[in-house]
Amino acid sequence: MNPSITVDRQTLRYTDGAHELVLSVEWSGVAKTADCPIDFEIFAETLDTWTKPAGEGIDPARREQLLDEISIYYSQGPIADIIGKNGALLRGASTFRFSLHAYPSPSCYYEPGRLLAIPMAPARGAREWHKKYVADFTNITEWTDPRQPLDSSHLRLIANRIVRKERIGVTGLPSPR
Repeated sequence: MNPSITVDRQTLRYTDGAHELVLSVEWSGVAKTADCPIDFEIFAETLDTWTKPAGEGIDPARREQLLDEISIYYSQGPIADIIGKNGALLRGASTFRFSLHAYPSPSCYYEPGRLLAIPMAPARGAREWHKKYVADFTNITEWTDPRQPLDSSHLRLIANRIVRKERIGVTGLPSPR
């Protein structure tokens, strides 16, 4: 049997005849951009076992194949990103994903396969959005996971993407060379 993939307001269902997989989805409420052209996100943090037969394990190679199949299926429209554990961007049309958090929690910026945790500056009573939410890039020189060097030009690109998407403030960026 050919695999079947369907999505509704809350779930994605994948079936291949012998197995069924049900994953949560969240439809995007923000405007599309060139960097983030998605209609919804598919949450695959629980992609370790099949829904039916319940609890049957999914081996890592099959998991990668499933991610590829679902990503290809939703690359034309409606367009989706596949989100893994801790919000990681696993596959999709977006070049990045950003999750805004308020101080003292760090905000999280994702590119496929890597995470950058960005400290947030305290709001100090500010009410304007760009003063209330300020990403502090001071002393950031490497990706959080996996640990890899992060050059200053890419760090500035990340800050620009975040500002365009969220309209927040930034501080601590290195000067252009």
